[in-house]
Amino acid sequence: WCSGRDNARRVTRSLGGASRRDGASRRGGTRRRHGRDLTFGRSRFLAHDRHGLEHHDGLRRGGRQLGLICLDLRHFSGCGGCCGQAAEKWDQHEVDSLAGKVLGVVGYGGVGRACAEAARKLGMRIWAVRRHPERRERGVARTFGPGQLHQMLSGVDVLLAAAPLTPETHHMLDARAFAAMKAGGLVINVGRGPVIDEAALLAALHSGQVAGAALDVFEREPLAAGHPFWKMENVLLSPHCTDR
Repeated sequence: WCSGRDNARRVTRSLGGASRRDGASRRGGTRRRHGRDLTFGRSRFLAHDRHGLEHHDGLRRGGRQLGLICLDLRHFSGCGGCCGQAAEKWDQHEVDSLAGKVLGVVGYGGVGRACAEAARKLGMRIWAVRRHPERRERGVARTFGPGQLHQMLSGVDVLLAAAPLTPETHHMLDARAFAAMKAGGLVINVGRGPVIDEAALLAALHSGQVAGAALDVFEREPLAAGHPFWKMENVLLSPHCTDR
């Protein structure tokens, strides 16, 4: 997957993300480019678009994770994905579309919000688990409280885990959570590895309850040699690098 970084960057820019090539320095200051104010700090940038929406460095990760979603749909939509390519098999097939699919976000902070914004621009509907579900969020079709996680999971096509690691989020996505998911859904983790119970995810992947996973973070890093994820055809891996 890391070989696809340039494509992910292009996706990010096409969705309105700014890059260092915009001509502004990370040392500080504000530049105008294409009608935007880009305010750069030492560790992140804020970009205010014409709607007044504030983005931070998570938008870069948002574009890359949208790339993972797109690749997931191509790879796991029942067409054989990369297996057909490895076998040099020319097999024309239907490829699923992002439009109309539901992205469920667990961890609607900076990164989760940026990923959701990128996905929404391609026609996905956004659901999110929030600590305060009564607070309205632009672009989020439905919000759920922490106690409604399984209710949200039952209706999502793609689950994006972007939550920080706390005692409450450790193994939040466990066997019960995957059983509650809509069958054949996809799982992406860009938050913290231990938010997902990897043993439970492995079981869900083997059973087909979860069709595929794209994982950038893991319970133990680096991922150990011989770990089942390395050889699984329905798992895409990246070595904790989507924020670079």
